[in-house]
Amino acid sequence: MKVGIAFWSLMSTVCIVDTLGGAEDIKSIFRALFDNYSTEIRPCYNYSHATDVQIYLSVSTVLELDLKRQILNFIGFFSFAWTDELLHWDPDSFHGIQVIEVPQNKIWRPDIAIYNSVNDVSYLGNENVLASISSVGLVRWEPAVNLAVTCKVDITRFPFDENICTINLTSWMHDNSTIHLTPAEEPILQDQMMPNGQYWVEAAGTMEVYSNYYGKFYKTLGFKLKFSRRPNYLIMTFLVPVTLLGVLCVVSFLLSPEEPEKVSVAITVLLSFTVFLGVVDNDLPETSDHMCLIVSYVVLLLVLSFLSVAGNAVVVVIHKRDVKRGQHSPLAFPSETNLPSLRRDKKDNSGLIIFNCVVQGKVGLPPLQPQDALQEKSEADDNDSVDEKTEDNVKVPRAYRLNKYCLILNSLALMTIITVFSILMIH
Repeated sequence: MKVGIAFWSLMSTVCIVDTLGGAEDIKSIFRALFDNYSTEIRPCYNYSHATDVQIYLSVSTVLELDLKRQILNFIGFFSFAWTDELLHWDPDSFHGIQVIEVPQNKIWRPDIAIYNSVNDVSYLGNENVLASISSVGLVRWEPAVNLAVTCKVDITRFPFDENICTINLTSWMHDNSTIHLTPAEEPILQDQMMPNGQYWVEAAGTMEVYSNYYGKFYKTLGFKLKFSRRPNYLIMTFLVPVTLLGVLCVVSFLLSPEEPEKVSVAITVLLSFTVFLGVVDNDLPETSDHMCLIVSYVVLLLVLSFLSVAGNAVVVVIHKRDVKRGQHSPLAFPSETNLPSLRRDKKDNSGLIIFNCVVQGKVGLPPLQPQDALQEKSEADDNDSVDEKTEDNVKVPRAYRLNKYCLILNSLALMTIITVFSILMIH
């Protein structure tokens, strides 16, 4: 029984080798294909026809989008497919072998270069990369890449910015009449891409650019990736603290002019804004093409903070001068609820003003006689008009009035800055 099983296993192996071919068949194909093959000659029987090269990009990892240097680093591979008219065979003559793999240096390849590479213009592939060849001459070449390419970024709406980076491929020596670069039906694959913590990465299609050089048209094929920033981290660590510091500019005017800490609070807020402005400067590129809204936001809050320092300093100085001149806080004035009311009577012959003190309906002088009631009534009417003029002449000290005006103006300025910034960010 065991002998029978071993026999049939051996026969099955022989049949499979006979059907699919083996190493000797591969050697025969190599000899038939490459004995008279030259890697320097474009494999086309009619040179009036261009070689169509179909390309797609597969992205596996986005390492970094450096806004400061405007460089995109990513890992992936390109897939190139074209027809080599000199590399074909009859599978029936080689036990059904339809595909072989060969080192890339044994076949002709299009001279594809990354046109916007950060380093020198780099050609794709190395000696360790294999290419697959089908029996009908279809060649598929898939070199892996770890690229750093330039990427023009727009930081106007940072940290809600969206940028499109392009990886530009071109044939360095062959014009469009010789090698025709075309994108695949799905030019950018992301099914194996690792999620990025800073950006949402999306495929944004391709673009084609033609350039005229000495009467020949060269084609550049660009693969576009769209980067949309994830803003949650920057909102919590930057926008919220900066806005709260702006609120502190207003809060400093809620302190009484008698408090010397008013100026200290305003100066602390001003210094905090300079620190945040330095943080933004470290992350953003030094460019004037697009003015970053968040930089304008911080600068406006910085100016508001400076004016807050100046306003608080003026309020404190004026208050100290008023104290030296004998002016007091409005809190020092008598209250009608707990102090006697003052009622001014007519001047006597000496020119002095006589006041009657009334507490809870009782007058400090002896009770009026009935015969004096009519006279008191007429005098009361005169005194009421005099009291109104006296109350109008009581003024709040200058420091308190200025502090109130600064509070109102700073509040309006802060609300305006925040509202305009929010509208510009949304749109």
